Amino acid sequence: MSSSSGHSETTMVSALERAGFTVLEVSLVGRKHESPDYLRLDHTSYPGCEAHAFTLAHAARWTGALDMHGDIILAHDAGSQINEEAGSPSPSGSGWERLASVALDLGERLRGYRGRIEQGHYPGVVWGSHAQTWFRAMWAVSYLPPPVVDKFIDYVDYFIRPHIIRLNELGFWTKESCSGLPEEHPDREPYWPYVMFEERTYPLAVPHLFTLADLAGWIPTYAPHDFDVYVRAPKGHAFSESWKSLVESAEYLAAILEPYRFSCYSVNGLGGNHRNIPLADPDHNIHPIRR
Repeated sequence: MSSSSGHSETTMVSALERAGFTVLEVSLVGRKHESPDYLRLDHTSYPGCEAHAFTLAHAARWTGALDMHGDIILAHDAGSQINEEAGSPSPSGSGWERLASVALDLGERLRGYRGRIEQGHYPGVVWGSHAQTWFRAMWAVSYLPPPVVDKFIDYVDYFIRPHIIRLNELGFWTKESCSGLPEEHPDREPYWPYVMFEERTYPLAVPHLFTLADLAGWIPTYAPHDFDVYVRAPKGHAFSESWKSLVESAEYLAAILEPYRFSCYSVNGLGGNHRNIPLADPDHNIHPIRR
């Protein structure tokens, strides 16, 4: 391994550890080998880390997968079809430098989430634990076209209409929502503030939605019909601040995920099955699980 490769590895491991991950294995093989660079992260780094690791991988134009133990394999292929120009935090840097850059930024933004974990506020649903086995009785296999917001916005609570419009503009498509404000529901007690997001947008959108909620301090789970992602505002916070945080977090994620999303649509179009959770075999080759 060259000195520059060793420096990249050290920088990468340091960045991931600062982001809260425990690095179990690193393989920096370089462009001359058929196998991609990869690293393995401990799924017990902290509860919910799997969704964050997948989001990190996609934002850095790496590939995320789960191995047989549930640990996370992040792999980088220099010949990846993901657009290497648009939206990169470090477009001229190597894949490892880009991953380190995104890890430091995303990890810092998730500091509040990890702090809540340290205080004993554990998530009720961990995406990585359910990703391969979660039952989706009514799940349709095809991607959906973007919603026409004008057709439903008049049915959205008035206070949150700008937020719902913005979330949809950012590619986080909404299906249901409630502002939580009593004055908007004078005939009954309102639901606690929530948004239900459509998961059939592009491959592996669900870990991004879990990460969105964690960044904003909201609480993610699956919707009552066993698919889509339902997020609700935390207790003890002003509703206006909670909604603002959700939109700001969506703006951040939309920006760093732009190359990944572009690759999904340019390579896959709007058709196909995105129910496949990548699984890494013992040699760290990544395959989708067909369900």
